[in-house]
Amino acid sequence: MGLASIGLLWHQMKLGTRWNKLQGQANFLNRSIDELEGNLQQALKPVAIEFFHRREPLTPDDVKRLLADENAYLQVKSYLNTFEDIGAAVRIGFVDGDFAYALEGPRLVKAWKIFTPLALHLRDYYSNESIFVELENVAVTWEDRAELEKIEHSDLKRRSRTEIGIARPKV
Repeated sequence: MGLASIGLLWHQMKLGTRWNKLQGQANFLNRSIDELEGNLQQALKPVAIEFFHRREPLTPDDVKRLLADENAYLQVKSYLNTFEDIGAAVRIGFVDGDFAYALEGPRLVKAWKIFTPLALHLRDYYSNESIFVELENVAVTWEDRAELEKIEHSDLKRRSRTEIGIARPKV
């Protein structure tokens, strides 16, 4: 009886530790990114840069206009710094990579894709290759992961349809 109680206590402590770790990671990742995106969209309006529906990187003219507007630049910097922190937290193991990917993967990848020209400009201007490097590293990894998942999902969907007798219409 005594050994069973000790075993149960150990198991409960282990579960408690896991829960606390996940809770800490969730708190770290819950940084009001929705609010940051709203602020970013508002700050980019005066410089004629659309954010929410944008899929392409900033143009050189976009970067110039952004750098000329202090408020827009500071909002973008704050937004990117949030993802830089997430990238660093994933790299050092403070946040589980799968957990962070599930919560913020698409947004982080989109942020890097859109603002890469700005990051490269800042690296060149300040002669500092480490500017937004954590963001870049995790974005590249997660973009590759998303592509693989898309292929796997498409293959699974196709196999599932075939297994239940639904053929894809021929075009």
